[in-house]
Amino acid sequence: MRTELLYLYDDRKDVTLKAYLLEDNVNLRPKKTLPAIIINPGGGYMYCSPREAEPIALRFNAMGYHAFVLEYSVYGEGKYPFELDSDLPVKEHSLFPHAMQEIAMSFELIHQHAAEWKVDTNQIGTIGFSAGGHNVAMYANNWNTPVIQDAVSLKGDALKPAFNIVGYPLTDLINITANIEDLNTVAEAKPILIACFGKSDVSQAELEYYSPARNVNSDTPPTFIWTTSEDQVVAAQDSIQLALGLAHNNIPFELHVFEKGPHGLSLANPSTARAAEHINPKAATWAEMAEKWLNDRFPVEALDM
Repeated sequence: MRTELLYLYDDRKDVTLKAYLLEDNVNLRPKKTLPAIIINPGGGYMYCSPREAEPIALRFNAMGYHAFVLEYSVYGEGKYPFELDSDLPVKEHSLFPHAMQEIAMSFELIHQHAAEWKVDTNQIGTIGFSAGGHNVAMYANNWNTPVIQDAVSLKGDALKPAFNIVGYPLTDLINITANIEDLNTVAEAKPILIACFGKSDVSQAELEYYSPARNVNSDTPPTFIWTTSEDQVVAAQDSIQLALGLAHNNIPFELHVFEKGPHGLSLANPSTARAAEHINPKAATWAEMAEKWLNDRFPVEALDM
């Protein structure tokens, strides 16, 4: 495996695409192209969590995928850890749809390097966690709309994810702005809204548009969803609502709601644990489940010996 770091903007160092590339091996699919996945870490659009970046890339490398970690535009301008300014001044670069368009820019970069990196451009998918799950779910619903298609030179179906995977995703902004106790959601609504929209008094129409669970359509790619019912930051309802949207539009999906575990589990094993509660062997099975789901969709070719 080798890594490369690419900058999405000439004048910014905070938005990057880090490639984790599997190199040719005479005993392992020699000179064959491989599928790829674009990883969007979480962090409430304040920062990109390293716990949901490189460890996820290495896990997908182990599945036989080239992996790409997208450090998209966030309020903290690439700083981690990030201390929130109580005044919350507006930062134009972090506003939507920049983060979503940067997924399209990542697709374009991967296509440009596809021959060199040996990427199967028909099998490029996305994965996101928490706010990163919101970003990839938004992209999954909007890849063929002008906001994406007009942002890059790459056009048409080349910008469509072959699949989408979301972990404990934020999918309904109306949930985080409504003070409804039975939704057990305590995500910080105001910072997220300031980061994404530059204001906290967002209209109902805007909230609905930026709630991907409410905007699944016939062009949304197959989706794998996982979360926990104990999540006190983004409610399990967000995942269930996304699943319902997929079901109503006849989009293939798989949903797993584990009973135990807090928000931000990532791989739910010691490699990504920030505290003992982040080690959850049962929830950690999501990665193996996702691998089996992907193998059903894209069977690994046998080697020509």
